[in-house]
This record gives sequence, structure tokens and C-alpha cells, in this order.
Amino acid sequence: MYKASLVLRVIAVASLLGCAQQGPSKAVAEIGEAASQHDVSRFERLVDVAGVSEKWGKDMVAALWARGIDLSALERVGVSREYQERSLAEQGAVIIRECVGDGKCGDGGNPWSLAGVFGALAGRDGRVESISTESTEGKLATVAIKIKPSNAEAQFIEAKMRERDGQWQLVELLNQMKLEAAWSAARKAANSGTK
Repeated sequence: MYKASLVLRVIAVASLLGCAQQGPSKAVAEIGEAASQHDVSRFERLVDVAGVSEKWGKDMVAALWARGIDLSALERVGVSREYQERSLAEQGAVIIRECVGDGKCGDGGNPWSLAGVFGALAGRDGRVESISTESTEGKLATVAIKIKPSNAEAQFIEAKMRERDGQWQLVELLNQMKLEAAWSAARKAANSGTK
């Protein structure tokens, strides 16, 4: 009886370690599989949707201010910057969930938008060419995901991953907004040159 109990404990510990040892790169590949199969519950175990969309909301508001879009009129009528960020974060979460649940992402627009990145991870409007773990420090890791959209040159998206309960989870897209802004600026320049 004692030996059987010990064997079961060893198997349980080994399986938990196996999940954690799959590593952050493997978790990113699983995110793509979950998205392409519209497996929302699996996807949400692998992606901190609230965390990713919260960063996106903050980055979006900062980008609008940086582009010279004056949002102070909103503040004058009581819409604080925090509220703007929160509203965009909620919109980002909807975009991500629709991408996974309904497949409404990667529509041929900006390949570095939130929908474009998750669409490429799911194999729609692009593909993942490589995934590599750049650094690991404790329960945090940075992963470089080389994405080749159908309408742009391949680029690396940097993702911050966190290990929680033996599972690696994507918690932040580090350079997504910078790539999105650069692509938009290049398209705008190209379009203004053709007029």
C-alpha cells in the first residue's frame, strides 16, 4: 500500500514538472493550436487576456498622445486617461476573445494589430516561422515569435511569459504597439506618395 501511494506521488510530481518543463516556447505553440481550434478555455489558460489587453490599452492611449492626437477634451468632460485605458483594454479583450472564439481576426489589415498578431498565431493571415525563448529568470521569460504575415515582411514579436501553477502563460506583448505604429506609418507614407 505504501509503495503504491509513493509511486502515485512520484508520477504526480513528474507530470507537474513535465508541464513546467515544456517551457515558454512550447506554450506559445500551444496558444496557436488553441486559437486555431477555437478552444477558448485552453487559450485562456495559456494567455492572460486581461493582462495582455490592459497593456494594449495603456500603450494605445500613449500612442495616440504621442501621435499628437489631443485627448484632453475627453478629460475636460470627465473621461480620465485611466478610463480611456480601461475602455481600450476592454475592447482589446473582446478583440482577442473574438479572434479565438469566432475566428474574426487577421483580416488583411494591419498585421501587427492585436487581431493580426493573434490571427497569425492561429495560422490565419500569416504564420509563425519560429519561436525561441530569449531569456528566463525565475518564473518569467521573454519569447521571440517570428511572424510572417500574408501582407508584410516577417518580424519578431516579443512576448513576456510567466509560469503559474506549472503552466507558462503569455502575459504581455512587449513590442506589438511599436510594430503596429511603424506599419501604419509606412502604409500612410506609401499611400500619400501615390496620390
